[in-house]
Amino acid sequence: MRKLSLFLFAIVLSINVQAQLLPEIEDLGLWCVYIETVNGEEPTCDVLSSPDGCWGESITNMNKVPCRLFLTNGGGDILYDSGCYEEKKTGAVIRVRGNTSASQFEKKPYKIKLQKKADLLCRDDSKYDDKDWLLIKNWGIRGLVGFRLNEMLGLPYAPKFQYVNVVLNGCYKGTYLLCESISRNTDCRIIVSKKGYIFEYDAYWWKEDFYVRSNYNIPMHYTFKYPDTEDLTPEIIDSFSDYINNVECSLKNGDYDRYLDLDTFVLWLIGQDILGNYDSAGSNIFLSKYDDGDETQIQIPCLWDFDGIMGSEDRLPNIFANIHYSFYFQDLFADSRFIERYIDTYERLSTSIILIC
Repeated sequence: MRKLSLFLFAIVLSINVQAQLLPEIEDLGLWCVYIETVNGEEPTCDVLSSPDGCWGESITNMNKVPCRLFLTNGGGDILYDSGCYEEKKTGAVIRVRGNTSASQFEKKPYKIKLQKKADLLCRDDSKYDDKDWLLIKNWGIRGLVGFRLNEMLGLPYAPKFQYVNVVLNGCYKGTYLLCESISRNTDCRIIVSKKGYIFEYDAYWWKEDFYVRSNYNIPMHYTFKYPDTEDLTPEIIDSFSDYINNVECSLKNGDYDRYLDLDTFVLWLIGQDILGNYDSAGSNIFLSKYDDGDETQIQIPCLWDFDGIMGSEDRLPNIFANIHYSFYFQDLFADSRFIERYIDTYERLSTSIILIC
């Protein structure tokens, strides 16, 4: 009797999902993401202005809305269904994410947190299962170009994505990139140990509960992506702060190769140059360190945030991306060893990537 009840429930569930599909959206051919929130609640946020002396505009008061999410292949076939929301079991939570991309535009980017790990890109391999996924606003082909270049460069992490149409509570929201997030996952994302770090050189540090100061004379500091906020302790923050101070000092005295994985720094910078990124503050400089020991180096694992790429000539002062003149690169390019490494890598890649791009 119990098996029959479950079978009938599954049939009803399938009928309800099919009823929510929008034929005119399905006919467009892209995958579709349908999100139905509990009681029809909308994900919202408030605009947050930066304090004096800081950069940017961001968001605050993002409500975390429980929901059900399902995917179709654009032909009405259901690829994935999270089920109705039940905390830590089924369903998902959705919220608005981002900074200026969320505060200045009506079309919002979103973060999705599944209650049970799954691969929303449907690659039929459990190693890709994760709870954290993003719906990134589609800025033309910029995301496609940036993420594909990331793969071609061979950086440690190449976020995977899929173009999708998004329908939220029956309302069509537009085209997005359904994308993996910047997060720790030792099977398929950024590989760091439980004692490692994923962090950002962040223009929006002022809205975070915890950050570590940079000694550079610009209003950007370091914020944490891993460990999670609830796992940060004063000891972890103090230790990380001491380490970062040593790293920044090494850039002045020339022994930076002790701390930095220079291959990833060079590849990342060449990627920015190919893309012509004019954004030096909001280019999402994510960094990682495998553990808290002295033997592992800081990497830049991937390119991210392509809003400022492929700009017009009047926005580019020269052939280099603006990041050449800030962050660690302003010191690295004062050293002939780094310049030689940059030139050698550029020449090695120029017969394949640069000509293709």
